[in-house]
This record gives sequence, C-alpha cells and structure tokens, in this order.
Amino acid sequence: MNKEKLLKRLQSAHQGNLFSLEIPKNTKEDENKIEELVKELEREGKIK
Repeated sequence: MNKEKLLKRLQSAHQGNLFSLEIPKNTKEDENKIEELVKELEREGKIK
C-alpha cells in the first residue's frame, strides 16, 4: 500500500468527524509501513 492509496481509502471512508476504517495487516512489517504512511500524511497536513 502506498501513501496515495491509503489517503484515498481514508477520504472515502469518513462521514463527518467520526469514522472507522479497517485496513488488513498481514505482518508486523505491513503494520509498521501503514503507521509510517499515516504519520507522513499527518505531517503533510492531509489528515489529522
């Protein structure tokens, strides 16, 4: 999963300020990569 794909999934899942999104994590490496991408999107101001 790349940063753009994650952002699109987040944008399409939200309703108002509260939403839940389940992203499958097969391995610890996947989990770390997703967390890294989320932090990067937060720094860029694309998500809060």
